[in-house]
Amino acid sequence: MTALPLTDFIVQTAAKTVKYTTIVAQFGDGYMQRAGDGINKQQEGWQITYDNLNQTERDVLWAFINVVEQTEVIEWTAPGDIAQKNWVIDPEGSISEQAKAGAIYTVSFPLKRVFDL
Repeated sequence: MTALPLTDFIVQTAAKTVKYTTIVAQFGDGYMQRAGDGINKQQEGWQITYDNLNQTERDVLWAFINVVEQTEVIEWTAPGDIAQKNWVIDPEGSISEQAKAGAIYTVSFPLKRVFDL
């Protein structure tokens, strides 16, 4: 596991998403039964944006991204949480970079919470 670097550059408007996995059985006459799917049925994600990175900080972040790719577990304490959780860069999301004025950059990517053994 690797810690998320340069956390001071994460913007305060990082967005959290929560989704629950549910199994639904549809019966006749409109009856339906629902149950949570598994012990970790709450799927949590964050859209992380690093802002105002200079060239060196940008290079450090991209080196981190290239090492962990979308497979290695990342340790990070999300805003409002008191303990670190395990995350991966969401394989269904994309990593984006925007060059601002001069050599200032913004890098954004989604994190997905994982429950590994």
